[in-house]
Amino acid sequence: MVHSRSFIVFLCGLFFFTSCKKDPAGPGTVKEFGLESPFYTFPPSHSFYYGTLLWPEDGTAFWYGGHGLYGISVPDGNATNTDNQPGYYAAYEPDSETIYYLPTSCLSGCSAPVYKVNIDGGTPERIPDLEIQVSGGSPVIPVSSNQFLFVKLDPLSSVLSTYLYDQASGDSTRLAEGIPETLSPNRSEVLVYQLDETVHTEEEDIYQLAFVSLDGMINDTWQLYSNPSTHLPLYPPLWDLNGIRILYMKRDFDNNARVSLWLNHYPDSKEEKLWETSGGPEKTIEGPFRWSDDNTRLAFWERTCLEATLYSCDGGYQWTLWVYDTMKGEATKQVVDNSDETNIARDQRFSSDGSQLLFLYDRSLYLKDVN
Repeated sequence: MVHSRSFIVFLCGLFFFTSCKKDPAGPGTVKEFGLESPFYTFPPSHSFYYGTLLWPEDGTAFWYGGHGLYGISVPDGNATNTDNQPGYYAAYEPDSETIYYLPTSCLSGCSAPVYKVNIDGGTPERIPDLEIQVSGGSPVIPVSSNQFLFVKLDPLSSVLSTYLYDQASGDSTRLAEGIPETLSPNRSEVLVYQLDETVHTEEEDIYQLAFVSLDGMINDTWQLYSNPSTHLPLYPPLWDLNGIRILYMKRDFDNNARVSLWLNHYPDSKEEKLWETSGGPEKTIEGPFRWSDDNTRLAFWERTCLEATLYSCDGGYQWTLWVYDTMKGEATKQVVDNSDETNIARDQRFSSDGSQLLFLYDRSLYLKDVN
């Protein structure tokens, strides 16, 4: 595979300004732009019910899903199938320019081997004698060129725990009970989702967020909601790229069941609301969440049930991709998808300067100017 490290200047064309209005449900203004043609479309036979989009550097992007690991040149669309083993999760380690991935179509409740491959291509290599648990959170989180975090079932307690794996020695060290979510930008702490035994009840499991150092010490714990029936996190919290704010979601049943995005400043625990859906229980916010490298832009999806009943959504879903500018308090509507496929994979990544957004939509890759 040919990998370009040079920055590719790509002009996405003129996007027609269609609306600019005050958003009654959230802060700032809303803008909506048109969509250009895709630069790459996957074959119709490909499965898209899971997968991960990576864009390590401006140039080659990587998609890992139901038909293996693809390297796709941006924006000319030349694609190479690096490994045809199907899977759903991939992660990038910048120091060694390595992609780690799990060749399994199982999304939860199973174990899987870990493979790695350099972004310049080459032969994929399996990590010897290692099987990890696939069950929520981030199954593999690279820490350095020689270490990564993973989750597995603890043989003593029969619960999921976070482990640190050293590739040089082949040793695994248990850090804490719970599922790893995201690593701090300075790579010194990992956020771990775990049961809060101090408020555990028979009716409901209450979870807390633990800040765990790589030597296994718990530096702090947070309860992101005081009343689980009112404020319930719907998606795993995520560190921003400066390591000073935690992004998470709430659904407020006292406010028409609206879902909102929040930032909590670490370590002083000062909350800041970013965004709130304009509807009620028929709307929610979906990941994956992606920050731009300078932390000024956040990309996420909003899902709307078009015809909700008491227990299900019978009318299909509408998916909207938003980019929120934290400096301007302004949200930009990138695309609206009325696909009937509720579980089709969607993912997005910013360019290194934050000016462009690469995203998967309707089985195709698009590149948009978000300035």
